[in-house]
Amino acid sequence: MKQWWCQRPNAGVESKKDVTEYTEKVIDRRINKSSAFQVYQIDQSRYEGTGEMKTGIVNLESRYYTYGKWQLSGIPCTHVMAVFKELRYQHCSAWVSSYFTMETYCSTYVEVVFPVPILAEYDEPNKVMVVLPPLMDKRQVGRLKDHNYIPSHVKVRFRKNILVAKGSVTQAETVTLRSHRVNKR
Repeated sequence: MKQWWCQRPNAGVESKKDVTEYTEKVIDRRINKSSAFQVYQIDQSRYEGTGEMKTGIVNLESRYYTYGKWQLSGIPCTHVMAVFKELRYQHCSAWVSSYFTMETYCSTYVEVVFPVPILAEYDEPNKVMVVLPPLMDKRQVGRLKDHNYIPSHVKVRFRKNILVAKGSVTQAETVTLRSHRVNKR
């Protein structure tokens, strides 16, 4: 784990890209999905994107999209990508949240992490205190006091191949239940 953790910042420093590898894949996928979308300009910074059975308004000035996917994920959604394609923007990575930049990625792995030691290396005290569960003096709220008063709750057990029922069933039903033999195989 330490080795993996130490390799992460090196991978980020060696990369010449602005955003992480994951973000690039998401952007490429969304660009491909937005190929059939239609874009209509409303004013200087607002556009209407239509496609995928949704029509939403994209505001580039405030980085706003009607359905909120751009705001929630931090990566422009397919409708925003369609607007970028219409405006012929080459670098969509500039519109990605700062969480997905390589600078943030590298700074994540700067701190040293000390892994949890192996269980055998733990220091155990000589006298271990036994903790018992609390005593339940009061009945718990919402719990039935007596389960037998509901007719559908019938406890069934087997004794010498005879079915015996306990619960709130009538005597006639109990006799009927006892008379049925159970075949054990």
